[in-house]
Amino acid sequence: MRQPMRRRVARTVLVVGEGDAEVMFLQQLMSLFVVRGSGVVVTIKNARGKGAAHVVDFAVSGCE
Repeated sequence: MRQPMRRRVARTVLVVGEGDAEVMFLQQLMSLFVVRGSGVVVTIKNARGKGAAHVVDFAVSGCE
């Protein structure tokens, strides 16, 4: 009988920046510190401004 395939679990990190400059900075940090094949997936989202409270609400709401 065939063995069932095991799934790999990847750690996912969601990072939300307030605007375009923060997103570019976060992308630069990601390129420096996250290695391919490390099992870590980094997702960067842009909250499009409106202050810190909006950024937190944006991250909690699922970045829609």
